[in-house]
Amino acid sequence: MTLGRIKLEILRETCSKVPASKVLQETCNYIRNLQREVDDLSLRLSQLLATIDSDSAEASIIRSLLNQ
Repeated sequence: MTLGRIKLEILRETCSKVPASKVLQETCNYIRNLQREVDDLSLRLSQLLATIDSDSAEASIIRSLLNQ
């Protein structure tokens, strides 16, 4: 038996199946966290845009990034 085969056998024996409900819950939590990050970034971007001149180079760069 090769070392790789032994590792696979050990991994197979030690891994148990995770219930679908747990996977779904973790996925939902991850999506909620991503949504919070998006909301935070949106707020920060709004604050940044409020502090710069709309005709400035910075505003132009931000607009071009948002339009991609």
